[in-house]
Parts: sequence; structure tokens; C-alpha cells
Amino acid sequence: MTLYLLSQLFGAASFAYGIYGFLHPADRNFRTAFAISSVLMAAHYALLGAWVGVAICFVAAGRYWVANKTQSTWWMTFFMVLGMLCGHFTYLGPQSTLPVLANIMATYAVFQLRGVQLRAVMLLVSACWITYNVSHGSLVGISQEAFYSAINIYTIAAAFHSRKGRKPITAHSVPMVAHSGLGLRDRRRTKR
Repeated sequence: MTLYLLSQLFGAASFAYGIYGFLHPADRNFRTAFAISSVLMAAHYALLGAWVGVAICFVAAGRYWVANKTQSTWWMTFFMVLGMLCGHFTYLGPQSTLPVLANIMATYAVFQLRGVQLRAVMLLVSACWITYNVSHGSLVGISQEAFYSAINIYTIAAAFHSRKGRKPITAHSVPMVAHSGLGLRDRRRTKR
């Protein structure tokens, strides 16, 4: 029971870094946060005895770190093959294929896709991890991937909303009356 609770603490720390990553608009900060999140998730899976999850999380950490430096297709292929080898050597049954499949899709997405396409593929990645987490009883893992899915769905919907010619809502598009007169001023009308 103690190992399970400790695993959930590592999972919660991973979840916190994932949220931190989503809060940073800079891709470099996003990928760095997800590299740290992946290492913490590897510790989570190790305490659950989910060895393919451990291996794939370490591959993901390396992938995010390298993707900060290059978008090379050579590195993309390397991380796909490395993930497949890790899956082969840690195979424990059909559920072991899910993290490997998630790694292949996520690696392709991180190195080759942008915008809505990236988010759509990451939804499929989350579906693989949710199923894997269910098979290992990881409540934090399920919650984490469900949260990532919700954020991706919201982002995809916002992108489609903005493509229809509607301006996205920003702090500058809201009338100052809505700010309840908290000393904020509308800079659009201020002479420079």
C-alpha cells in the first residue's frame, strides 16, 4: 500500500510539471517541463511494476530534450526505434503495446507536426496512455491524461473557432468596464 501511495505522489508531481508546461507558451519551456514530467512518471510506473511505461517515459524525456535542440528526422527515427526496442525487452502482454504505440505517435508529432494536427495526434497518444493506466490501476495517470485530452480538445476547438473569422477573446478585446474599474486603463485609447 505504501509503494502504491508513493507511486501516486510521483504521478502527482509529474502531473504538476505537465500543467506547468501547458502554462508556458514558449515551446522550449513546454518541452523542458514535459521532459521532467516524463522522468517523474517513470518513477511512478517503476513503483507500480509497469516496466514498459518506465522505459517509454525515459525515451520521452530524451525525446523532449533533443526536440529542444533539433527537429531532425534522424532523431525522430532514433526515438521511434528506441521505443520499439524498449517495448520488445519489457513486453508483459498486450497492454505493453500501448505505450510503444503512444511513443511512435508522440515522437512523430513532436518532430513533424504543429498546431491542430499536433494536438489531434496527442489526443490519440492520451487515449493509449489512459488505457495503459487503467490496466495498471494508476488513478493519477488516468487523471493526468484526461486533463491533457481536455486541454487539447479546448485548444483544437479554439483554433477552429478562430479560423471561422471570429476574433479570439483576449484581455485587450474585453471592454474596460468588465474589469470592474480596478485601476486598469484601456491602452488602445491612450496617446503615445
